[in-house]
Amino acid sequence: MWYAEPYYPGGTLETAIKTSGGDEELSRRLTIALLRAVNAMWSDAGIVHRDIKPGNIVFDGAGSPVLLDLGIAYHNDLSPLTDAYGASPRTGRYAAPEQLEMRRIAEIDFRTDLFQIGIVAFEALVGHHPFWYEKIDSNEYFRRLESFDASSFEGVACEEDLQAVITRLLAPRPSQRYRNVSIPLRRLGVTI
Repeated sequence: MWYAEPYYPGGTLETAIKTSGGDEELSRRLTIALLRAVNAMWSDAGIVHRDIKPGNIVFDGAGSPVLLDLGIAYHNDLSPLTDAYGASPRTGRYAAPEQLEMRRIAEIDFRTDLFQIGIVAFEALVGHHPFWYEKIDSNEYFRRLESFDASSFEGVACEEDLQAVITRLLAPRPSQRYRNVSIPLRRLGVTI
């Protein structure tokens, strides 16, 4: 099985973060675009991307974010090909806490993608990852995933609505995140 993706001339989010650091306008556009993408994948096809990270987000010629690479996507209607006793496929630094659990007990749905949107939105806003830093060990990283500290926004110029949305997206349990995508979009002043 294979698929092709078109070329997008605007570069990756990873490059944008490295060159510009944090940017509220970029974070807001990115959050809205990714929420809409996740809604389309989940509501139309029962797909969870599971790998939303700066390297999988590019910009088209108009500067709009585009989510790529469904290589490890979870298809709700298909039988899994991987072992039910292993962890979900993931990119460690961008995984939601439930992706670190044994697959047979992990609650993987669109809220998994919401957590990853929270990570990249924060990173686009502030210029660095909310949980990971250069010399962190895995135990410390896992502990940090359990509670996002809103004081991380201190000194960052950002509207309260975007801070509130990112904070809720980064809730450690899926049940603490939004129950549908229209809620955070309304909070940001847009619709699906």
